[in-house]
Amino acid sequence: MAENVSFHQSVNRVAVIIGGAAIAAAYMYFSHTITRRKSMEIHDSTNSDGTSTLDTLPKAVLFGDSLTERSFEPYGWGAGLQHRFARRLSVRLAGFGGYNSRWAVAMLPYVFPVHNQPSKALFTTIWFGANDAAKESERVHVPIEEYAMNLKAIIGHVKKCSTHVLVITPPPVHHATRLKYQKEKYGTNATGVLERTNERAAAYAAAAVRVAVEENVPFLDLHSKFQQHKDVASLLCDGLHLSESGQREVLDAVLKTLRSESASHLLGETLPMQFPCHSDVHATRPDFTGVR
Repeated sequence: MAENVSFHQSVNRVAVIIGGAAIAAAYMYFSHTITRRKSMEIHDSTNSDGTSTLDTLPKAVLFGDSLTERSFEPYGWGAGLQHRFARRLSVRLAGFGGYNSRWAVAMLPYVFPVHNQPSKALFTTIWFGANDAAKESERVHVPIEEYAMNLKAIIGHVKKCSTHVLVITPPPVHHATRLKYQKEKYGTNATGVLERTNERAAAYAAAAVRVAVEENVPFLDLHSKFQQHKDVASLLCDGLHLSESGQREVLDAVLKTLRSESASHLLGETLPMQFPCHSDVHATRPDFTGVR
């Protein structure tokens, strides 16, 4: 009889222990769930106006032709800018291969609507001219006088939508590399005649610099910079577009221009980082109240 009582007492003790452990586990689970729900409620209330932190991040816009469109290649200068300014600046791509300044002017109301803008861009790069400078028989050719007027119109409009503007000139044309590319692409149908020349590119680059000075905006004379390179061909994959080395050169040149005394206000690195560093986030109770 005594043995049965002892046995039942032992069973009761085990039940109490197990029950206590279960209750403790349940308490921890529900406590953690409530904490998570509370955290989610705080996060939701923070954005009750429907604004995403992606919309409040300062932005930069890259506006141009294929030299801009291809800037987000794996080694591109646009991708490099986004990497450099990660969590500080949203780099928006507005590059249109084959476009000239005439078409760019027509696009302005669509790419840069003056009204209904949540905020101005911190800065915008404008890079047209490589197609404008094609020979007269090419459909993308734009006379240099019109190119200058178009560039002035583009700058004037973009200023309404961007705090700052940076003009980039067309790069050089490497004749031998361009003809080699033509032969590789068209084979026996290659004409052997250049549709673009470095002399034309130089003239349009000079026009771009002149307009930038008149409009009092920073500029990057890429044509002159590339001409000073000991191996221009290495910078241009097909005599016109940027090679991997050329992309790096443009990235370095753009960053240097942004850091220059005349354009120091364009430097996105001075902007605060969006959301705190991971080491400053509470492991179980993250609170991002007020983050913008």
